Amino acid sequence: MHFYTAVFVIGVAVVAAGASDVQPMPQLEMLLNVTQEIRPLVEPSNNISTDGYNVFPGQFPHHAQLYIKNINPNGATVTAGSLITPNYILTRANALRESITMYNFTYGYAILGTDGKMLLNVTQELRPLVDPSNNISTDGYNVYGGQFPHHAQLYIKNINPNGATVTAGSLITPNYILTEADGLRSSISRYNFTYGYAILGTDGSSAETRQQINFQQCGVQLHPIHNIATVRLDLPATLNKFVQPIRLPALSDIRTYELMEGTNVGSWGRKYLRNQVMVNDDCHEQHPYANIYPYNICTNTYVGGAFCYRRYGSGLIVEDDKGPILVGITTLIYWCEVNYPTVYLRVSEFRDWISMNSNYLYTVFVVIGVVVVATVASEMQPLQTKVIGILKQELQPLADASNNLSTYGYVAYPGQFPYHVRLSIKNGVDTSTTLSAGSLITPNYILTQARDLRSNINYANMHGYAVLGIDYDSSTEREQQINFTKSSVQLHPTYDIGTVRMDHPATFNKFVQPIRLPTLSDSRTYELMEGTNVGSFFGLSSYVRNQVLANVDCSKQMPTGSIYSYNICTNTYVGGAFCNGVYGSGLVVEDENGPILVGVSTLMYTCAVNHPTIYLRVTGLQDWISANSDYVYDL
Repeated sequence: MHFYTAVFVIGVAVVAAGASDVQPMPQLEMLLNVTQEIRPLVEPSNNISTDGYNVFPGQFPHHAQLYIKNINPNGATVTAGSLITPNYILTRANALRESITMYNFTYGYAILGTDGKMLLNVTQELRPLVDPSNNISTDGYNVYGGQFPHHAQLYIKNINPNGATVTAGSLITPNYILTEADGLRSSISRYNFTYGYAILGTDGSSAETRQQINFQQCGVQLHPIHNIATVRLDLPATLNKFVQPIRLPALSDIRTYELMEGTNVGSWGRKYLRNQVMVNDDCHEQHPYANIYPYNICTNTYVGGAFCYRRYGSGLIVEDDKGPILVGITTLIYWCEVNYPTVYLRVSEFRDWISMNSNYLYTVFVVIGVVVVATVASEMQPLQTKVIGILKQELQPLADASNNLSTYGYVAYPGQFPYHVRLSIKNGVDTSTTLSAGSLITPNYILTQARDLRSNINYANMHGYAVLGIDYDSSTEREQQINFTKSSVQLHPTYDIGTVRMDHPATFNKFVQPIRLPTLSDSRTYELMEGTNVGSFFGLSSYVRNQVLANVDCSKQMPTGSIYSYNICTNTYVGGAFCNGVYGSGLVVEDENGPILVGVSTLMYTCAVNHPTIYLRVTGLQDWISANSDYVYDL
């Protein structure tokens, strides 16, 4: 216990940062085993700058240096404090809070005495990264080798002989990295930064995939006003599966990227999350501290999740039919205990500056905007099969204004999900058509849910057709429509799964391809992996990505009914409440070998509520699928 002496103090107040007083995350000062020549700190452009006075031993005996250990085995966050009793140090909260909430801080040490001879350990119980007070907080998804080959980690050397500032960036050519400027500017102006190094291929799978390349202060170019910079590497990167530059928006690309899916890599390149790009006006309304300008671009925490592993300088990536595009640089981050937007610098506003400060060559493409709408859902009940009398109807947006997590998903570009199939089922008795979905697993067979087929199969003239290579313009180059009959349908006697044999094989091309099923030896549950589901009855397909839930957690979130071992669920809180879901559509995860179909959608709720989506787990049904299709399983 510390005892206070009564002293009158006028006009002084001390405020500690509380958990609810959320501020932007600061840059991290990290300790690493690297060295550098120490240079004076004085800023030559400022006549009154000074590196202060030397401290003699014992002059400030209360001063303490704190080294806070984190998830990096060679790293520590460095801060300072004051010794107030033999047992306690008073310090600021932000550095400790960041290490606790983001980096699983377990212990640290304090150096007391200005000669640095006294070293004492401190400890803390390990806490999980995800904030339990926020349902949509998440540590993201694991990155597999080569998934984001543009991502770079930058280590900027400073005056501390064992120190470096850590930030992130994106490789835009073999020689240049695009990143945020603040970490570099601080190291140059305050710490006489002379050099650093970039680590490329940061997937964490093996040392063989990574490249470490130095850079010098003379290779750094900082924008004079905005938080953007380029870094020229001492040697060109060797391009391979794990290291590749990313393209920037073309000069003719005038898109705002609003409502597109934006991907951000964090945590030393080993975690990522996808969030919906926001309209800037909406971002401005949700932002608590800063104004949002045309040179900013934001992502919506409610549609995707509150990412606990973001890193300054990391890129915001969208994807179209030509591949990934770097559209933003992370400049403002909040803790994952709150749901404020993440703010990026918009790359397209700085094309001229990037051209002058790198060797990036811009190209010109003509891009036509598309507006997507979808059908209206029912009240808060499980979604029913869509049965319509006339296929053309006026379409309305589905996003539910009462639920921040509701979304009609992202527009799929042609060829993005070449396995996805729309099924139109007719029975010959009336003029109605039942609409469902499925996944192409071989040139001849589609895997889907059984319920819609079963409700029509008792009619003598039951038939239908499958639409593959779905394209809004019904291009014959892309879209294939193939009939099927009652005799070609096989339904599982117990579970909600069926196969459909088409009248003739599909023609494979960029827009139509089968998807693989889990191998016979694949024993994964897919928990916490990123699951993709494609929907929409009409027009362009839309999709959403949600985190796969552990079945025990899914049971807790379900309002009614039970979850069994043959089910697999996705978490609406991490990804969003999808308003465009279609029964029979597949749940797909991805690993280093590509996409895998792991589930068939069987139970969905309206996007007004945040209940899990339920799928039938494909593993465990291998024998039945083999017997009722021509799919050949890999071992």
